[in-house]
Amino acid sequence: QMYMNGELSEDHDVRMSQLQQILDTAVAKANEKMIGILTPQQIKTRRTTAAVVLVLIVIAFGFVFRKVIRAFTPPSSSADGSQVSWGFRKYWNAYLLLIPAVLTIFVWHYIPLMRGSMMAFMNYNIMGNSKFTGLENFGNVLFDIEWWQAVYNSMRYCFLVISMTFLPPVILAILLQEVPRGKILFRTIFYLPAVITGLVTMLLWKMFYAPSEAGALNRVLMMIPAVAYVAFGLVLLVSCVQFGRRLLFHEATKPGVVFIVAGFVLCYASVSLASPILFPSGEPVGRWIIMFVPRLFNTLPEPYQWLSNSNTAMVACVIPMVWAGMGPGCLIYLAALKGIPDDFYEAADLDGAGFIDKILFVVFPILKPLILINFIGVFIGAWMSSANILAMTAGGADTEVAGLRIFYEAFTYLSMGPATAMAWLLGFMMIGFTIYQLRILSRLEFKTTGKK
Repeated sequence: QMYMNGELSEDHDVRMSQLQQILDTAVAKANEKMIGILTPQQIKTRRTTAAVVLVLIVIAFGFVFRKVIRAFTPPSSSADGSQVSWGFRKYWNAYLLLIPAVLTIFVWHYIPLMRGSMMAFMNYNIMGNSKFTGLENFGNVLFDIEWWQAVYNSMRYCFLVISMTFLPPVILAILLQEVPRGKILFRTIFYLPAVITGLVTMLLWKMFYAPSEAGALNRVLMMIPAVAYVAFGLVLLVSCVQFGRRLLFHEATKPGVVFIVAGFVLCYASVSLASPILFPSGEPVGRWIIMFVPRLFNTLPEPYQWLSNSNTAMVACVIPMVWAGMGPGCLIYLAALKGIPDDFYEAADLDGAGFIDKILFVVFPILKPLILINFIGVFIGAWMSSANILAMTAGGADTEVAGLRIFYEAFTYLSMGPATAMAWLLGFMMIGFTIYQLRILSRLEFKTTGKK
């Protein structure tokens, strides 16, 4: 590859020096990964870094524990000045019913967590004796480039899952509410994909992604001209800009900017599907400009390599989740929309509100608690859905996420110690969202009817 790129020197001695440097780097990397051979300076640096990070983890978990206690502890007095307590005597029967659940969670979650955490400080062997290694596993993981690449891929994957699966059920529910006839039929059609189990859904879409003209998805896309992708992208852009303008008009600056930026991102994503048609690689920019209009009516010259191309593989892993998850989410939001009184819409009509205004300032504020809870579920699900990546690409094409990396480290390479250290570091990264989640859950109240 270096020879093809012209990076190798023509001088014999210099070329041999370059090749020897490449071999030395490869040997050092192989010794580090396979045998664990490090220089004394590397060992000292890694142990020091691991000690600092471990102290931060302990402090962070202590901070989170304190936040949990404060979030779910009742205040000392209520708004009317009366004393508020846990009410053990008054609600003893409710606490008694909670004991089996608490014990079950403690036995099957926290005890294995505490025992398993010891593996992070050991060279753990399934067969034979295990050796205590201190902070060595944490130090090696912190300096593992492949691990941090997997963390970055997890962030990419989480962003795609949230952006592609969070709002579509809300939009679909609003549209289904406006359908005058056939609502039950449409609900059934959109819910049917959820009947199929997750693994079957992934394998089904893997067949759709066949990298040839026989693949179902490629066959459809190769019949669509470039102008359709461009038009669809512009429709998405105009729709998001309209929402953003209404929000900016009502001085909701941040959400308005988010909608406008999302519109440009969606437009770019749609137009990029037509880039092989409009902008073939290897051509000068001048020819792109000259041939732009004639190529608008051309179709894809060759099928997409959906799961083997790093530009499309991650998105291809998310699309089945959109298809399978839109129906259940839509029904939840549709049920909530039925609970909005007609008086709110009538008052909005009297104030001159349009369709977009009703969505932004009537529907969204009322559905905000439900939207927040679903956002938490989508976020957690995105970080826990590494099995989908395993079924689709097995981590190839730059799609190996953190959860999949931990799985391979633990059950393929049987490196339980480094895998446990990775899991703890991943948990440390999620602390900020955990606090946000607990704050939301602590503010939610569920009341029975007939009481205030």
